[in-house]
Amino acid sequence: MEKEVDESKSISVTNKDDISGGKNDFYDGLNADKASLFLRKGEQFSFRLNNFDLLRLFAAFQVLMGHSLDYFGFSRIPLSVYLPGVPIFFVISGFLISASWERSPSLSQYIKNRVLRIYPALWFCLFLSLFVASLTYTFEVFNVEFFTWLVAQLTIGQFYNPEFFKGYGAGGLNGSLWTIPIELQFYLLIPIIYVIMRKCNWSNIILFSFVILFSVINYLRYYFQPVLGDILIFKLFSVTIIPYLNMFLFGVVLQKNMWFVERFLANKVLHWLMVYLVIVFATGYFGITNQGNAINPISAFFLSLLVISAAYSYVNKFGNVLKGNDISYGIYIYHMIAINFLLSINMFTPATNVVITILSVTVVAILSWKYLEQPMLSLKSDKMKWFKSSRV
Repeated sequence: MEKEVDESKSISVTNKDDISGGKNDFYDGLNADKASLFLRKGEQFSFRLNNFDLLRLFAAFQVLMGHSLDYFGFSRIPLSVYLPGVPIFFVISGFLISASWERSPSLSQYIKNRVLRIYPALWFCLFLSLFVASLTYTFEVFNVEFFTWLVAQLTIGQFYNPEFFKGYGAGGLNGSLWTIPIELQFYLLIPIIYVIMRKCNWSNIILFSFVILFSVINYLRYYFQPVLGDILIFKLFSVTIIPYLNMFLFGVVLQKNMWFVERFLANKVLHWLMVYLVIVFATGYFGITNQGNAINPISAFFLSLLVISAAYSYVNKFGNVLKGNDISYGIYIYHMIAINFLLSINMFTPATNVVITILSVTVVAILSWKYLEQPMLSLKSDKMKWFKSSRV
């Protein structure tokens, strides 16, 4: 994780040149009236001063707690199901990865930065998972099936769960990693999105039309899950970016319209929280799903607004709480290692299992950040180091 640069270098929207990045103009797609209004406000609204580290940590713990409570036989924490971690990650990714692409000096450097963020900890997680599983579970490693699975885990097939691991723990070595290929596809799609949208002059109408289209696809994906869920083609479709592009693209929309973020979202998180809760209970009243990854498109839209609002509210109080330490990725990728191991040994009470999971995963995530992830991130392009939140 990159350290904070001096305050004198903080990015203010009062100066367009400070945030253009030289590659893709920050004001692409904004009309002159909106841009001039943005500049007239004269406020020191800093793109870089935000709560994204804290939000990612919240999302990671939401996933950890949800899985811990589910697998150890508890009910979910009230209201937490309405703030699902994975969709929160997706909208944050759209917002930050698009900004990261704009500030990358080249495609090769962009890819290098993304690889440095994802793969070192992911590979360590893989071998830690195998070691921990081997303590209580027997599996063959000298065969084609294991080699095929290993190659998938080391590259882009983390969703693949072979038969020989279905008897371990919750039924797989690390089921939460299914989102990693989705995230990698997001990374690859961003340059393509920018090529297409620049030809369309970054039309918000066109971009938002895609958000609506993929929102419908997302809804249909979960609507047909009970009927088609066991069909291979449907399973493969479910691990592509197509059903999840609505949240990601809306994150891109908001990043490309920072005037909207500053004017309508920044420092208004309590207002948007109230609006979101009203939407959640209203959709729930009509029997529309608004929990977990199957959150309906209407609730997902307002959740996205809430997330970005939270990122730019009370930043002076919370923006530096973590002191630049981003353990959210570690919390997310390591937590199923602990859960599966505790399920396999079946030695403790459910409550003890939850406590052990939280404590052990937090410790491993901190060590992973300090001794693996942070050193790897130091190899990123110097031109990117000023951008605090490019490490999604």
